[in-house]
Amino acid sequence: MHTRTNLRINQPIDPVFRKRVIIANPYSSTNWPLIIGIILILIVSGLVSAIYLNPDLIQSIKTLGENVEKPSSTKSANLEISKPKPTPPIPLVSQSPPPINIDLLLAKANTQISKAQFISPQGDNAYETYQALVKIAPQQAQLILDEIVAWYFKQAKKYISINQLTQPKGNNAYEISQHLRQIAPKHETTQALVSEIVTLLHQKAKQQMRRQFYTTPKNNNAVRTYRHILNLSPNDVIAQNALSKIAKKYYKWAIYKKNRRQYKASLNYIEKGLLAKPDDVELNELKLEMSSK
Repeated sequence: MHTRTNLRINQPIDPVFRKRVIIANPYSSTNWPLIIGIILILIVSGLVSAIYLNPDLIQSIKTLGENVEKPSSTKSANLEISKPKPTPPIPLVSQSPPPINIDLLLAKANTQISKAQFISPQGDNAYETYQALVKIAPQQAQLILDEIVAWYFKQAKKYISINQLTQPKGNNAYEISQHLRQIAPKHETTQALVSEIVTLLHQKAKQQMRRQFYTTPKNNNAVRTYRHILNLSPNDVIAQNALSKIAKKYYKWAIYKKNRRQYKASLNYIEKGLLAKPDDVELNELKLEMSSK
């Protein structure tokens, strides 16, 4: 370490020398930048030499930087463990529905039957109670169904006795048979009633055919009666053949009117024939031909 000594030079006393001699400032400011630059060069040179001579120093600096930037794995693990875990939901215990009381359902059905609530009103009738009962007590439920069927059968027989097979609408044996086919199609009483009504309708249709009531009057004609028969018995061959026969008759009459150039009358017969057999090929072709005239 150097010790800086302040040297002081006295100004000459002689006025001549005093005017000629100039003493320079030993600590001029122009020398400080040079001194600072030399010091910096020495520091940088020392660092470079140290790094070159000791390569492990670089790795130590890198490790120190990584430790500062990233938290330790131990701390991360501790943080994860300290997080509260969600509480699993408590499973709901399913509750079985209360048992259905068979005696109460039977009593309810009997009350509905006594009030003639067989298939109506909706939500309070004997047939709906029967449907609930048949799932748990089939034998008891069958007794309820038998009573419902028996009542309808009795009403149908009453209409048959006064010759109300298909008329008036809403109060006839045919419509009652339709109700029974919906609620108890395989019941022997239903099948017996349907068979009886079909037989009576065939008898009625024969009379209508003899009187040539093919499509008229509106509520008393053979086409309408045979349609009722096919609704009750879709495979009835007699009814199918009778409708084809009616369609053929109207086709012949339509041809006759066409040949006489009575086109309007011809179209009228075609339409009546199609009432008996809508898919008849000859009638449909003739209708297409007559429509263009």
